[in-house]
Amino acid sequence: MPADANRTASSLHCAGVRGWFAGWLLTILTLLVLPLAHADVLAERLSSALGLGADSGQLAKLEFRLRDNFPVTSVAWSPDGRYIATASTQRNLIHIWDAQQRQLIHEITLAASQALFHGLSWSPDGRYLTSCGGESSLRIYDSRNWTLARQIGESESGICAHNAVFSSDGRQLAVLGAKLRFYDTQDWHLLKTLDLGNTWGRGYLIKAIAYIPGTRTLLIGGGQFRNISTTAEIQDRMTGYVWFLESDELVPSRSLQVYAPFTINGGSGDAISLAISPDGVQFATGAGTGSGSPSVRAKESVHIFSLATGHQLGAPLDGQDFGEQYGLTFTADGRYLVVGHEEARTKAIHVLDAKTLQVVDEVHGIDAIYDLTADPTGRYFAAGTGNQVLVWSLPPPAGSPSDPVQKQ
Repeated sequence: MPADANRTASSLHCAGVRGWFAGWLLTILTLLVLPLAHADVLAERLSSALGLGADSGQLAKLEFRLRDNFPVTSVAWSPDGRYIATASTQRNLIHIWDAQQRQLIHEITLAASQALFHGLSWSPDGRYLTSCGGESSLRIYDSRNWTLARQIGESESGICAHNAVFSSDGRQLAVLGAKLRFYDTQDWHLLKTLDLGNTWGRGYLIKAIAYIPGTRTLLIGGGQFRNISTTAEIQDRMTGYVWFLESDELVPSRSLQVYAPFTINGGSGDAISLAISPDGVQFATGAGTGSGSPSVRAKESVHIFSLATGHQLGAPLDGQDFGEQYGLTFTADGRYLVVGHEEARTKAIHVLDAKTLQVVDEVHGIDAIYDLTADPTGRYFAAGTGNQVLVWSLPPPAGSPSDPVQKQ
């Protein structure tokens, strides 16, 4: 998940308040006035007050939950399916959970971190875990003993303000901050730097990066201001784009408009998240749906495109105010695209069929969905919502082997 410094802490503070005081107060009032005929409503209220207000759907089955002490803002599943790493509004802690035993096994302390959102990312071999977000440096931890293996950029502000991602071969690490940097993971030396504010990215708002599987091509998601326009309505309006940066380029040779300009008539502005299908055929973009003033709301949502042609394949959630999609992931088998919405009213997660691009299920967290991750070895996905990580399973393909996340 992009660790966006522009995301506010207000919703996170409210999550803690709602999760305790408001829930219990509502339950007490309900007990006093609710007729017995509405016992199902009472059960729902009580469940919510106890932090159990999540559900299964027609396809997605709620399997288990991991409980933190603070709202969970980032989740990342290790490539071998064994661990789930989480960060929260506690700011200076990363928790490592054993997905099979369903318990906390290690706590990593970050020195004096001020970031509310930490982007977490695993190397493809599972050896390294990176932490990035709002702080002056990128921290790389060795999963063999959970020690700090490398710290990059201690003397430079904003080196890793958003997130860091590994190429699928694990040999390259891209780091998004005030600049876009690329490192060789063999010895962590700097390969190249793109000064976004003074080169091709000037005037752009870059929010997300992701490598295309099997390549060194980096997708870059964000927005571009339309400073010159014959239509006054879109003058100085943010328009969503994805740029394709090849390994030998300093300036992307290809770009694709993914969202219309953010105006009263629709649009969404910038692309805030990216997800690429495991086979490298499709990619999806998340948008700031529902953001803006009451009179001007972003109306576009998740869009799905062909990587080869750039043709838009689907937009099944457009026009529905489910909130921003910072949580966006394909399942490991590529059969589903899972979409989480950072919106506390609906707490919705949508499951899309990756072939038909239609919504096939909807489940709900206990609060806004801050991040999503998929089990790279199986059929599970997890969401950071409120102070919990909720884990759902999806139906396995016919003849699939047993799943390593089943509790031992």
